[in-house]
Amino acid sequence: MLDSQIYWLLRCLVLLCTLSHAACTPVSISKRLDSSDMTNFPGAILAINGVATTCEFALIDNQAAFAAASCFQFTNGKLDTSATYSIYFSATADDDASTASINPNDIHIHPQYDPVTLANNIAVAEYDFTDRGSWVNYIAVYRSEWSSQFYVRRRLIDASSQKWAGPFVNGYTGTSASCQTQSPLYSQNQNIMGCNQIQTTNSWNKNCPMPYGSIYGVVSEGMAIGGLYSHSFMFDADFCSGQRGLYYFVLLGNYVSWGESVIGRNINKLVDNFSAYEQSGLSSSFSMTDVSSPNPGGMYLYAGDLKSPVAWNPSVAALSTSSTLSSSTSTAASSPSTQGMPGQENDGNSSTNSDPSLLPGAANDGNASVDINVPDDNTAQGDTGSDTEDYLNPADHKSMFPQPTNISYSDSPSVVNGGNGNSEPGVIDAHGKLSRGAIIAIAVSVPVAVIIIAVSGFLLFKKQKWKIRLPKKLPFTKRKRNTRQELVEQIGGASEEEQLPSYDEIHYTSRLSQLTANTDRPYI
Repeated sequence: MLDSQIYWLLRCLVLLCTLSHAACTPVSISKRLDSSDMTNFPGAILAINGVATTCEFALIDNQAAFAAASCFQFTNGKLDTSATYSIYFSATADDDASTASINPNDIHIHPQYDPVTLANNIAVAEYDFTDRGSWVNYIAVYRSEWSSQFYVRRRLIDASSQKWAGPFVNGYTGTSASCQTQSPLYSQNQNIMGCNQIQTTNSWNKNCPMPYGSIYGVVSEGMAIGGLYSHSFMFDADFCSGQRGLYYFVLLGNYVSWGESVIGRNINKLVDNFSAYEQSGLSSSFSMTDVSSPNPGGMYLYAGDLKSPVAWNPSVAALSTSSTLSSSTSTAASSPSTQGMPGQENDGNSSTNSDPSLLPGAANDGNASVDINVPDDNTAQGDTGSDTEDYLNPADHKSMFPQPTNISYSDSPSVVNGGNGNSEPGVIDAHGKLSRGAIIAIAVSVPVAVIIIAVSGFLLFKKQKWKIRLPKKLPFTKRKRNTRQELVEQIGGASEEEQLPSYDEIHYTSRLSQLTANTDRPYI
């Protein structure tokens, strides 16, 4: 019975450890969302002249969306208005895939966009998609609230038939020391940019791994898009060599006020503490801190459409209205990272490739935690540009959009289909701290585990003590009396049982002996 009790106590301990491990992993992440969950979040990609690109949109509503400015085509320093721009909407559980045209006059490039350094690499595109009714999307604007984040790559398999596949999703939260070392722009704007070294499969070219296209931030129980892919620094001149690069993302929260001033209406925000977000001092004139050179380390710069990637050439992507154009074009010719532009021929003016082994942090990028804490006071000051703000409490967001049911995390970058690394589930959130689920699991499981171990040890000790002090007479034994026959058999040497003399025989023998000994005496 005691063995059975110990067995079940040990089983409970194993179950407790299993539950604790599960509690540390927010709803199931190999740290990744299941594709079926992300499919229910609306997404879209840019098409130019009827050809889909790898550039993703961050949808605002059925009439506008954010996009990376580097994704659009430029001629002679101006936006190419002769090109045909379209937006391809992914299918969701409620709507089929569809398209909408974008008038070039309704593409608004950020006024401080620098095509050399790719600072402020953001634009707003307006379109008319009201035939499907009115709907809005939410932007995760306040990064310091993100409990976790997910990188997403949308996949359009066939543009002509609008056939979409489930997106690739990865919950990687690490960063590399090389992100800061190799990019002065990122070094100056770490709070408003993202960086990683993880790749995913290219839907158009299986032999050319590519970065993820967008970032989703998780705030309490809600999730919304919070950033877009901006550009890459590659160690190799061949983007498709399979060698990892550094992939940078622009976060949208700082540009929401500018977007509202462009489209003339409020943008819906997923934010928990709206007062703190307002006090961050964002304004419609916000601009990140620019730098003089995009990459002093001699790496190769890529941006825009990555379907057929060639190195970036800012000289053909400059905006005549950009205040940075005059100072930037002088560095374009000498920059080792300017070798061409997506859709343009390679100009052959690249420098020699740098050895990735010489880059600090390149070898141990999976062991660093991401630093994405946003200070209370930002560099920009001013009004938010609107007296009334539309924002969404995360608790309300849960009922509006399907929430992830199979989340997984990945602590190490990897080239995988779907982006699900092989690492164990982690408990570190997007701030490099223990997640709330992990803290609760530890607080509950550790005391219970200690109690179970203590009780199990006590019972094992008592059992050992009980074994040593066994009584001489066991309760299951029965003492037997030996019979004379058994004694004879045990002694051995006797073939039959000896018959003991009776009293009369003994008395007769004794009397006979006396008479024999006194034969000279008369009989009495």
